[in-house]
Amino acid sequence: MNKKTYDRGFTVKRATEQIYKREDNTYNKKTIKKILKMYAEECMETLINGGKINIKGVGTIRPNIIHSVHCGLPVMKDREDSSYTVARLNICTSDILKEQLKERLSENLEKGIDGLKGEEE
Repeated sequence: MNKKTYDRGFTVKRATEQIYKREDNTYNKKTIKKILKMYAEECMETLINGGKINIKGVGTIRPNIIHSVHCGLPVMKDREDSSYTVARLNICTSDILKEQLKERLSENLEKGIDGLKGEEE
């Protein structure tokens, strides 16, 4: 049976590997992984408590509470109260990141690559 693999994005494991390979790195993998896990835990706790997270050069992540109501529109009889409340994350990217994404996409489109991934990926 073939096991499907999924791209989980930029994980702690992937970040640990990349930081460990950097020329300016002075830490071992175990220390890097511990620090990244602590950072992720602090980010999660901040978001759960309604705070915002600013990642330098990337942007800001902010939780929003959305209250939705039917706004006086007709609803089905069995759903008289169709209002609900959900939590969503609002991500505002930095201008620097936006420009770099646009530049990368333009370069890739000129090379015939559809998307942001580089040639080596």
